[in-house]
Amino acid sequence: MMQAKRNIRSYTLVITICCLLLGLLVGCVGTTPHKQLRTLVVPDPLGTNSLGAFADTTNLTEEAFTNKVGERIIESYKEFDLGIVEFDDQGKFWSRQQQLAAIDKFAEDPVAKRNGAAILVFVHGWQENADVGNLTVDHFRHVLYKWNEFEGPNGRRVIGIYVGWRGLSQRLPLLKWLTFWTRKKAAHKIGRGEMNELLVHLGVLKHQLTNPRATTDQSPTRLVIIGHSFGGAIVFSALDNILKKSTLESVVPFEIGETNTVGIISAGAPDLVVLLNPAFETLLYSGLAEATLNCTNYNPSQSTVLMTIGAENDSATGTAFPIGQFFPSLFQNFKPGSDERVMNTTALGHYTNYFDYRLMANTSTNVTTPGTSGTKRKGFHIHKLDKAQVRSLAAVTESTSAGIHSKLFSLPDRQWKLIPYPGKTEPPLRLPFLVISATPDIVDNHTGIWQDPLVEFLRDFIALHDDRKTELEGK
Repeated sequence: MMQAKRNIRSYTLVITICCLLLGLLVGCVGTTPHKQLRTLVVPDPLGTNSLGAFADTTNLTEEAFTNKVGERIIESYKEFDLGIVEFDDQGKFWSRQQQLAAIDKFAEDPVAKRNGAAILVFVHGWQENADVGNLTVDHFRHVLYKWNEFEGPNGRRVIGIYVGWRGLSQRLPLLKWLTFWTRKKAAHKIGRGEMNELLVHLGVLKHQLTNPRATTDQSPTRLVIIGHSFGGAIVFSALDNILKKSTLESVVPFEIGETNTVGIISAGAPDLVVLLNPAFETLLYSGLAEATLNCTNYNPSQSTVLMTIGAENDSATGTAFPIGQFFPSLFQNFKPGSDERVMNTTALGHYTNYFDYRLMANTSTNVTTPGTSGTKRKGFHIHKLDKAQVRSLAAVTESTSAGIHSKLFSLPDRQWKLIPYPGKTEPPLRLPFLVISATPDIVDNHTGIWQDPLVEFLRDFIALHDDRKTELEGK
């Protein structure tokens, strides 16, 4: 017995030493600098299109384009503006005054002041950053360019905000995977930290650019936030309490009989929040699902607030995430007989109990081969959509106006199709929260969020969501 105890102590000591050495190795070898990547504020960047037409830059080599843009905090093109906001590992702005002042200047854009703006925010995930040559940044530029095409020559100004952080903290291939715990912790710190301040400034910007439209052809200013991977964790952490408060204030009075209908659930300033392959535990989301569990008839003015899309073959959130969550869960207590432990080790995009729809390729159309939009400096091959097409869809009736899903089903020649999740009844109309499972031809694994069918779906969904809210607001 004594010999066994000594062996256990020896093994424990060896394992502890190995873990410490591994931690030192991860921390000292191949690490990326903890610093701000975008530091240059170009004088009077707005209204001057200082980088010219974005379409002209697509012919530049990666090196030429990187030299042209440099370390600008704001990239101002003829077709759109792109602002970069960066956070450190403690959830603080690298330079609050510098970065927020740059974002606030978007309110001075003459086109945005006249026509309003479409503000799209993207928060990147694990093993990414805000470097000018980063592939994710370049994909986001092309998304903004495509949205400008949708707006048309007299449409709203397209403003993009790219939220950067040190998602890529380790360069060595094998050691990258060991940064799971530190990057997850940093993501939640940012979400619960000064990301909230950025949301306040974006809300103010939206209010400043929301003026009565001169004609009914103009849509109001909209704010859409998209978070990928740990970027989804950042977004959800920042909005979690806002969503819960709004949900409970809307549902509880109806449940206790004080009101006849469920109130309107909102996310605050954002009109729509989209989570792509979010890397956070389902348990964090469960409060929203449970609060609305018995709601089958939502307010006629309810629109989608939060949409989650998870890839069926996502190995990062489907395999690595449960492994990463397994060890911390060993030392936690969960309610006996509940699904809490499972939800704590399962990413939201893989918890089938919460699935509403399945997003898959439409085989009756010519679906672009997955990955063709994964090359740098290349755009997306998606079907053209303009506002006239959106408004020509079926007239709103009580049977179809409950949400935008019926309109989505009506769009012709799409590369995607949305169906109720197999084995489940069709979800209630006007759902404020949607969880969608995506097949590999829509989202391929963890980082395949830039495939043409998904980009087309997001463009279509956001456009129809915008149109639906405009109808509800009587604009």
